[in-house]
Amino acid sequence: MIDSRIPLVGHNCMYDICFFYRQFIGDLPATWDEFKKVWLRCFPLTYDTKVLTSKDRMFNKTTLEELIKVVISETKKRNHIAFTMPKDFERYQDEVVLHEAAYDAMLTG
Repeated sequence: MIDSRIPLVGHNCMYDICFFYRQFIGDLPATWDEFKKVWLRCFPLTYDTKVLTSKDRMFNKTTLEELIKVVISETKKRNHIAFTMPKDFERYQDEVVLHEAAYDAMLTG
């Protein structure tokens, strides 16, 4: 993943980032500055949708469920985002399964 330099996207993912760092990069550094330096060297394109949407007045709440409701219902947002159900995720077409890893990943993407 580090070599691919692809964007890393998550929702409310600081804990996940710390876990990932500890498992695959090394011990957590003693300082925030050192953590940021190493993390950004490995993953320069890291996005947290909760942080991003907390700055947008269109979103009153920043839970993943509320963000998806707004994105799907708001024409202004929908015109900029293609929301298509991937083939392997068809079971989610009529079912809301929040906090299931694959479902949350699909919504975050």
